[in-house]
Amino acid sequence: MCFGDGVQFVTGCTLGKGNMEKTPLGKLAVTLIERHSNRAVRVSYKPTLQKAIAGSAFMTKRGQGIEPDDIPEAEQRELVDLMWNVPEADVLTVGEVFQFDRDWLPEIMGFVPCAGGVLNFV
Repeated sequence: MCFGDGVQFVTGCTLGKGNMEKTPLGKLAVTLIERHSNRAVRVSYKPTLQKAIAGSAFMTKRGQGIEPDDIPEAEQRELVDLMWNVPEADVLTVGEVFQFDRDWLPEIMGFVPCAGGVLNFV
């Protein structure tokens, strides 16, 4: 899920913290949630560049099972430059901010062993 990894890196929202949600519907989209206000926004990838990406030398070689580090840097750069040089509006759809009503569980910061040797979260 490179798309999701990138969103987590850029925003600080993560699936683990619960302020990012992914519904496995076969789409590259996530909902980002501001927990203290319950405001959220859906961000999705537009397939505008899909054919160009799929046809790149890098992705052709990846499809053949070649590891990224074994692909020449020039072919890696071609794909990076393709994404880097396109206007944001051609890559992402950022939805309207909406209310994401949820009763949040408290953050779990540690655990202790119980009598049976199993860990309990505290």
